[in-house]
Formats: sequence, structure tokens, C-alpha cells
Amino acid sequence: MLVFVLGVASGVAGALPGLLLARHARHGKHASIASGLASIMGSFALLMILLGMGSLRLGSAFLPYACTTMGTFLALFGAESVVAWRWMRPFSSKEVGA
Repeated sequence: MLVFVLGVASGVAGALPGLLLARHARHGKHASIASGLASIMGSFALLMILLGMGSLRLGSAFLPYACTTMGTFLALFGAESVVAWRWMRPFSSKEVGA
């Protein structure tokens, strides 16, 4: 059970840079391409560090940890992408029938 809790925490930690950037942009502050790339590289580096530490520490429990970490990260990344897309393209009544 602890492995899954650690996996979820690691996935959330890996998704935080992108979530913070999206929140920053949502409040009308400038979000440059460079900050977006830095966010992606930061997420990747953090996930690799966390997965590497998990590989060294968890042994046979690494597979459930890694799957939970990546599943959580991808779920949050997908939700973040949909929300950012909605922010960029506000809902209009014309889309209801489409």
C-alpha cells in the first residue's frame, strides 16, 4: 500500500511544474516558450530522479511504484492539457450541436 502512496506522490510531484505554469498563465501572466520548455525539462528530470531513487530503494516493488507514478503523472498531464485547451478556446453555444 505504501508503494502506491509513494507512486501517487511522485506522479503529482512530477506534474507540478506544468501545473504551476498553467496556473501562472491562467492568471494573465506571460508564459514564454522558454518557461514551457523549462517546465517540461524540470518534470522529466524530477521524474527520472524519483524513478531512479525508487529503483535503488524498492527492489521488487519498483514495478507497481513506477506504474503508479507514471499513471498519476499522465492523468494529471492529460487533465492539465484539456483545461489549458479550454482556457485557450472558450466555450461557445455554437459547439453544442457539433
